[in-house]
Amino acid sequence: MTLYLLSTVPANATKESYLKRGECMMKFEFNKCNNLSVGVELELTIVDKVNNYPTRKFDKIAGSIDDEFKKYIHPEFFQSMMEISSPILSHIDGIHRFLRKIFNNLITVGDRYDLNIIALGIHPLLKNEDTQVTENARYKELFKELQEILRRFIINGMHIHIGLPSEKAAIKAFNLTNYYLPLFLALSTSSPFHEGKFTGLHSYRNKIFETLPRGGIAEYIEHYDEFIDSINRLYLTGYIKSYNDIWWDTRIRPDFGTIELRVCDAINSIERIQAIAAMLQALCLYARDNYVSKHSYLISKQNKWNAERYSLDGEFITNDGDLISIRDLGKKLLNNLRSLGIFSELSTEHYIDVIDKYLYEPSISQKMIAGYKKNGSLKDAVIKGIIS
Repeated sequence: MTLYLLSTVPANATKESYLKRGECMMKFEFNKCNNLSVGVELELTIVDKVNNYPTRKFDKIAGSIDDEFKKYIHPEFFQSMMEISSPILSHIDGIHRFLRKIFNNLITVGDRYDLNIIALGIHPLLKNEDTQVTENARYKELFKELQEILRRFIINGMHIHIGLPSEKAAIKAFNLTNYYLPLFLALSTSSPFHEGKFTGLHSYRNKIFETLPRGGIAEYIEHYDEFIDSINRLYLTGYIKSYNDIWWDTRIRPDFGTIELRVCDAINSIERIQAIAAMLQALCLYARDNYVSKHSYLISKQNKWNAERYSLDGEFITNDGDLISIRDLGKKLLNNLRSLGIFSELSTEHYIDVIDKYLYEPSISQKMIAGYKKNGSLKDAVIKGIIS
């Protein structure tokens, strides 16, 4: 049965009055996906090659990139930013094939206009007042509502979609991903600097994102109907028009048949992106076929803060009440998924060593901070984000 959001309305309103708020009704039927497909979205900053400072050149990039890639790049809120959205990929290996080709093309176009493309959670030197909003009806509407909060959004993230076969599987994967959210964040932290200052955090981008009214880590969801009811109320009261207006760190996308991990900072390493995606895909496969226990929202928020503050060296409070490092949490999860044959079932065993490598070595933010403390300059931190 197809479920539509306009099945009920407040007593003092009509369906017609709420229809006028958006172009169409939101549909809640889950678009089932049986193969645990993968999709990646990566937000980037366009900078001048001379000083690696952001420049408003999206139109140059969009007009010059090869035709085969034009449908995969999109403008972002500020004119110095852009997003790459991959096609639906049947295997993690496809991430490298797609990103390598489009990165190479972006580098070629960048050379033509003396531009670099940077993938970091926050450009270390960019200031709010140096940005200009992209001419876009949705962005204008968001700006009207969010005001100064949106002006602070000089941030770039990475989103990963995993296809799932049912509403039940999506809810379980959503809940389990939220439990392990600090691990995925810690593997990607790349925003320790903001407006030329060291924030003391490893992902300041996430603190900015959490200021959104529907942003941050979501609470545990018991049933799909509970999810429907919450979104229904937001839509019928006019606060959202589509799933794009829900900004949780992990988001259920019935229209795509996926869950979407959104907590990660933008990163420029294709191999690291594959490692994070492979871990997420394996976790979703486990969740699909197994019971997922409830976890405390308060503890989850603390665990996420620990990742924002300390990256992989932060501590994690488990469901059993134990305290371990996020790094050790990742190693334990990796070993468990490997022993259960999850990676073998997905034909992604060759990513086990890659994931293990990133669990052992310093995170991107840790390397950025170490370089800054050594030479007192943020130039090297900016350079670390250039795609190559």
